[in-house]
Amino acid sequence: MFQVLQITRGVPINFTIPFTSVDAGQGIVWWLWVNWNLSGFSGIVNKGELPAGPVVVDGGLGGAAATQRELLVAWTPSNGVPPGCNQLTILVTHEENVEFTTDRPRDLSQAAIVTYWANVDAPIGQPQDLVDCPPPAIGP
Repeated sequence: MFQVLQITRGVPINFTIPFTSVDAGQGIVWWLWVNWNLSGFSGIVNKGELPAGPVVVDGGLGGAAATQRELLVAWTPSNGVPPGCNQLTILVTHEENVEFTTDRPRDLSQAAIVTYWANVDAPIGQPQDLVDCPPPAIGP
């Protein structure tokens, strides 16, 4: 998250994202978007589900306890991804919060979001600078 990713189209990239979840018996749904809410929006490039974790009861709080989990996201950038600066956004939420007809979370405040910046097909030896990144698709 704290560095620019150097990505080559056609070469797989893997993300391992640790998270704490209060599953309470629900599965987790995730989406990987390219340039989410930016001009040059590419849409969902991968999505998946993680089965519910074990329900651990926290006797002191009287409900489900937090569980340490790990999300593994794999993606192979295609020729549809423009060269240069791109934003990769992973959204994660409980399956109860998913609107399956639109393939989005119903309530973004109930989703976790992580964003990476990627240089796609950057020339060899180019510094990890991002130039000409897509501007926001909405707002000023």
